[in-house]
Amino acid sequence: MFRNSVFALVLLSSACGSQPKDSTLTVPVAPGATASPVSAAVPIQEPSDVIASVQLVSGNSLGELAKAVDFFAPGMSTMAQFQLAQGIEFFAGMDLSGADINGSVAALLLSPNKYESPIVMRLKVLDADALRRAAKDAGKGVEFVGNLAIIGDADAVKAASHYAFNTLSENFSEFGVTLYPQVLLALYDDEIEERLSNPVASIEQANPFASGILDAYLSLGVALGEMSERLDISISSESGEVNLLLDLHPAPDSALASFIAVQVPSNHDLLPTLGATGGGMIIMSGELRAGSAKKQLLDQVSHYTALMMGDQMANLNELMRPWLNSLDGRVVMSMTMPITPDMLKNQTPMSMRYIMGSTDSKTMMENMRTVFAKMATSDMESMGVKLKTEFKPKIATEGDVEIDYYSGKFDLDTATPEQRIIMEPAAKLQKPIYLATFDDVAVMAMGDNSDIVKKMIRAGRGQEPPFVPGRSLAQALASSKAKKESVLFYMGIGSMMPAAIDIEGFTMALGKNGDALRIRFSASK
Repeated sequence: MFRNSVFALVLLSSACGSQPKDSTLTVPVAPGATASPVSAAVPIQEPSDVIASVQLVSGNSLGELAKAVDFFAPGMSTMAQFQLAQGIEFFAGMDLSGADINGSVAALLLSPNKYESPIVMRLKVLDADALRRAAKDAGKGVEFVGNLAIIGDADAVKAASHYAFNTLSENFSEFGVTLYPQVLLALYDDEIEERLSNPVASIEQANPFASGILDAYLSLGVALGEMSERLDISISSESGEVNLLLDLHPAPDSALASFIAVQVPSNHDLLPTLGATGGGMIIMSGELRAGSAKKQLLDQVSHYTALMMGDQMANLNELMRPWLNSLDGRVVMSMTMPITPDMLKNQTPMSMRYIMGSTDSKTMMENMRTVFAKMATSDMESMGVKLKTEFKPKIATEGDVEIDYYSGKFDLDTATPEQRIIMEPAAKLQKPIYLATFDDVAVMAMGDNSDIVKKMIRAGRGQEPPFVPGRSLAQALASSKAKKESVLFYMGIGSMMPAAIDIEGFTMALGKNGDALRIRFSASK
């Protein structure tokens, strides 16, 4: 439970920054980095029933999407592109010989609650009379503006007309999907409210922690959707890397808009502090700032943390605010954990290291001690199982730096037989956390003793060999820096399952793209 609560705090810490820091880490520039595509859609000024649109450069070509398909399954794009035109005609439900299938194509999705056939196709016209006859024969509606036509059920065509001819551009430069979150949320408002008000009984009973996580993510999704005008989804590819790009465009004057406006590219200057042996299968590094949205973010994360961790965390949230307020937004995390059956069977050691930039490390340490001391005297639990907790300040020193100790272990005596089966292997891997602040950072690490934190302190002060990224992580950092992103999450898949998948690493990165928050998911070889 402690690991999950700290992870939430580390994520929040990356959104509480204020002033930039100079870079001390040199990351190579990714070769061949290119600008990624921008959606051809614009915000709907007067919301319609259109929930989403899918855009294709041509009815015979997947464009960049073909490269992504071949990245995971070489050669599959040829078959997919061969069947693309037939698929478009199938969805249209009529003969398309009067349409220019080589031109740009769009599919519009309307509310399925209001329209029996909610898909409307927009195509370029070769022969308007032929399209009219085909639509009439198929019992479809059709409308024309210039060299464009939309086809579908008559009521859906009428509802989609303004969007199809005025919102979407005539031509698309690449494959893309545009989603309108506020329209979607309004459509499923009752179902979402019901889910949040009444947790799924089977999940809640089997695993309250898992239920809390599901509710937290759903609440976060709803909050982001309410602050967003549209979500653009596109694909880009580079040498050895394929990217799924999500651009979340904020509603004016929203907390999301304020958050996006203050984001800056990260120099990843805290990575060396991990130390030479501080790498893990998961690495997070970067800098995020909250700007004027700081209070709203603190409130939201407090809410989500309480949903995930229960009432005991809700009672600690106010104590955490002074700690969080002393963070400057820079953050690094390194983690290794047994996530496959073989890793669990072989008792792969669990390790975690956190580094957080601070505007006042002395005050930060005082605030951290207040929080951890309170946690040690509270009735803490994880996944319904109580924890044995202990906090000891100043158990060791490294030069002028004091090191504290915190332990939170599963009390399996309070677990049910079913819980013991699931949690006993993890309990054997649990280790205490050591923490300290120095100069302008705070560090935490899991280990058998305080040596790991001592090494991090020395590495941060240039007295110990620094962390040097391996090839795959170095490439991910180079790519992220070339794209001027704010924070990067990297998972080294190749080191975990080398025989199972021909992928070296997965990356999720956040950054600013114009007025939008860009979320990038990448796979690399």
